[in-house]
Amino acid sequence: MLTETQLAAIITIHQNGVLEIRRDTVITKDDVVISRMPHGYCLEPGDSVDGQPERVKQVAKFVWTPECLALWAADEEARASKIATHNT
Repeated sequence: MLTETQLAAIITIHQNGVLEIRRDTVITKDDVVISRMPHGYCLEPGDSVDGQPERVKQVAKFVWTPECLALWAADEEARASKIATHNT
C-alpha cells in the first residue's frame, strides 16, 4: 500500500528570527521509502503558523518572543524607509 507523509525535516532559526523550513513529502510502499521530495520555505516573525506541523509551531512560539517581534518590526520599518528614500 502507498502512503504519503509530510515531515518538517529541518528547521533553521536565523539570527533575525526567520524560520527556514525544509518539509519533505515522503512516499512509502509497504513501509519502504520509495520517494522523498523536499520543499523549502521561510516564515517571518509574526507569520501565521496555522496549518504548520506541530514542531514548527513549537519552535515559532519559543523563538518569536515579544522582543523578537519588536526587533523584526523595527527592522521592517528601517527597510521600508531605506527603500522609500532610495526610490525618490
